[in-house]
Amino acid sequence: RMDSIQCAVVLAKLKVFDQELAQREAIAARYDSAFRGHVETIRVKQDRTSVHAQYTLFVDGRDEFQKALAAKSVPTAVHYPIPVTRQPAYGHLDSAAYVHSESAAARVISLPMSPYLSAADQDAVIEAVLDAVKQA
Repeated sequence: RMDSIQCAVVLAKLKVFDQELAQREAIAARYDSAFRGHVETIRVKQDRTSVHAQYTLFVDGRDEFQKALAAKSVPTAVHYPIPVTRQPAYGHLDSAAYVHSESAAARVISLPMSPYLSAADQDAVIEAVLDAVKQA
């Protein structure tokens, strides 16, 4: 259920939805190209697409990596830092059977992603990531 203001915002956003998706795809492709061979990224299967709500990397030493990016004014986020198997509702699951989720929760970090991220901002993110990778 939406109120009138929420509906007006959604209707306005629908007019630029396809354009915003294309811009997100272009930024993700640029990040993919810049990071290939330097840092592990989320891979989208050939027969799939992504809206790139986040652009996520896998890094070891995430805290230090995050500090290095913050020192260059690049914001980051850690989405889902606690794997499902450690959530109270799923406590009955054997977390040892879900090693990939445990690893991902410890290593994921998301970079700035917006359809309106300027080329200069993208350059700053790429440079900061590559510098942080070199420091690690």
